[in-house]
Amino acid sequence: MVAKIRKDIFITVFIISIAIFLLGFYISRVWDDLRINQVNEDLKDSTLDTMSILIEQEFLTQFNIDDCAISESRLSSISKNLFELGQTLMEYEKKGLLKTKEYSTLRKEYFLIEVRAYTNFIEFTNRCNPNTDIILYFYNTEEDLSERQGYALDAIVNRDDVKVRVFSIDKNFDDPTLDTIKSFYNITKTPTIIINNKIKKEGFVSISELIGLIKP
Repeated sequence: MVAKIRKDIFITVFIISIAIFLLGFYISRVWDDLRINQVNEDLKDSTLDTMSILIEQEFLTQFNIDDCAISESRLSSISKNLFELGQTLMEYEKKGLLKTKEYSTLRKEYFLIEVRAYTNFIEFTNRCNPNTDIILYFYNTEEDLSERQGYALDAIVNRDDVKVRVFSIDKNFDDPTLDTIKSFYNITKTPTIIINNKIKKEGFVSISELIGLIKP
């Protein structure tokens, strides 16, 4: 009788353990899907905003309208949104979250949007000459030096005495468009930063050195 009771208890505990495991797996999967959906929605918004700016620029250029003030406002908004979205993606990656095919697709979409925003900013600075510095940053997610460089760039972006826009690309991410950009800038190591499409710095660049390299 005692042996039967113990067996029943063991079976009950086993079933409960399996149920808890399955429930935890299900909740984790649902939460993962929610994260992907949220980032996907943010990416769609950024894509639409970028397309809107391109169309707007074509219209203003076609009719010879002075669009510098309008462009700066719109581009700054997109840059801010992309920066925050990039922080979210890097945080998920750092914690080992969203390791799925969907996540890889999200990262690809994000990097391509960044490239479009970056080229828009370069064209804008050449045309309007604003007091804004543009940094293209190539990093390696598995490298401590890249992480340190990321923190230094974040510190620069958050300063009140300079206006800096940073666009970050994972050097090891496999994509033909990104490969073309890496080839154009001859990116062979990380971290590497390109400042205002003119200055190239390989290896870690300190905050003080960054301040000295950007426009006063």
